[in-house]
Amino acid sequence: GQSARIADREMAVAGCPVHKAQVMITSIPAANRDPAAYTEPHRFDDLAKNILRDALSRACAAETEVEVLAATQKIDVYTTPDPARAAERARMGLLGELAEQACLFEPYHDTPTLRQLRRCVNKQHTWHHELERRARVAVGFPGVESNPEESAPPANQEGVQFPALIAIGPGRPETVLDAYGCTQVSPGVYHAVWGLVLRIVVLAELPRTRETLLLRLLGSGRLLRAALVDLSRLPDDAWEKSIATPLLVHF
Repeated sequence: GQSARIADREMAVAGCPVHKAQVMITSIPAANRDPAAYTEPHRFDDLAKNILRDALSRACAAETEVEVLAATQKIDVYTTPDPARAAERARMGLLGELAEQACLFEPYHDTPTLRQLRRCVNKQHTWHHELERRARVAVGFPGVESNPEESAPPANQEGVQFPALIAIGPGRPETVLDAYGCTQVSPGVYHAVWGLVLRIVVLAELPRTRETLLLRLLGSGRLLRAALVDLSRLPDDAWEKSIATPLLVHF
């Protein structure tokens, strides 16, 4: 996520002196985040989280900004499927398929880098550890609060399901796909090796169908414009419109 350049002359950048032959590094992920130039730098991020939260709330318990206390991190959207609403998930196309188990949804405005995905994988493992700790507390297992690392679950207690990590971005993250041994399972959807429970969704590769519409609304530029056209063509009582329209009006 960085780009290095060597100054070919004496200069000043944003008031900071730069000497000839000095190395300058630009942080690409910081682009479009300058509050002096962009008064709402997190606008697209907030829209993506809200669309996911409101859509998934139809068939799951969904939360945003879920704190992962041990790592002082937050999960963008965390969902747990409601067994009583399986039929509703089936109506939600690809988004419903992805939410068939407990999931951390992490949408990216730009194509995610390997460094960003590594942070999310760490968050996924830390959150699972926290869920196991809560489960032990819930059954009154002794020693959890004083020494959570050493307190193993009772032999008759079922393990807490390891949550899936769903990373969503506009482009194909080649380095990420290679690093995690991802294989394509359907157009635009990649699975990492089974133990990671990691899914990568590439918005630009999703077929332009109703089944992918809610996810494609998380894109920007050409992707978002195409999704908005598809949304406008749906009947007025379409569930996708009931979720997306109120959020887009205030976007």
